[in-house]
Amino acid sequence: MGSDVQDAEGFDDSDFNREQCYQGLMPSAQDYETVSHLYEAIRANIVAFHDRVGSENVFIGSVDSQIGPNLIQMPGIEKISDLPAAMRALDLIVEQGEGSSSDSEDSHYRRFQKIKDEYESLLVKNPDFAPSEPLAENPVMRKSAEMDNRVYIDSQPAAQALDLANAVYGTLLRFLMQAYTKPESDPLKEKLVSAAFDLMHLLGAISKMIAKLPASENFPGINAGMTFTMLRGIEPYSNGSAEIVLIQERLKQLYEGAKQLSKTLPESKALINKFEVLQQKF
Repeated sequence: MGSDVQDAEGFDDSDFNREQCYQGLMPSAQDYETVSHLYEAIRANIVAFHDRVGSENVFIGSVDSQIGPNLIQMPGIEKISDLPAAMRALDLIVEQGEGSSSDSEDSHYRRFQKIKDEYESLLVKNPDFAPSEPLAENPVMRKSAEMDNRVYIDSQPAAQALDLANAVYGTLLRFLMQAYTKPESDPLKEKLVSAAFDLMHLLGAISKMIAKLPASENFPGINAGMTFTMLRGIEPYSNGSAEIVLIQERLKQLYEGAKQLSKTLPESKALINKFEVLQQKF
């Protein structure tokens, strides 16, 4: 946004640049200073690519497979089939986020700034005010070769709840990926999108419970936190009869996992019915 805001304590303001002596065929990560710079780079590259090869060679995917306003009722949602539509999508992301050159009161940046101002105001009134749980800064659900600065979540029921949360997270991503393989006429597309949104809400509910649970006896006074652990690949399921079998199988596993969790975490019992209803969509 062009705002002159000082970075928080601990932020590594490194001037390291990932140089590459030859920009050839192999894609690689590029550096950017701000979110605004990132999206400007995306915009510039899309326009340049469009000008070089033509619209018909840029927008080659099936528009029918996209998720449009008929499935998601959100302002600004539209299917992308040409350069102007792609630019509008980028504008929407930037204006709602942190990269807009104009100041918007309902942007993510302004919302976070308001939270910061309110927090500082409360601290003036009460220096001991603590707005959050004492969460692990770098929680993991399994040990790795390098455990420096990592908190291994091994206390129960935190470990069990974390396992369910990560399974829910992975499933919702798979469902969104699966939805993009379907034409608009396929009723399964709407079911997958709807189920993904249901899983997002369930993920939020479980994550709140995890944040109130002790992480490990080795880290007294520290609570667990969501790790977003999942498989490296989220390839879509094979279409056909196996697809429904795999979807139903996974949803049943999540339902059974929620029932098991309720035995050690009674407050999670309210989620069991929601997992059961989710199964019924398929």
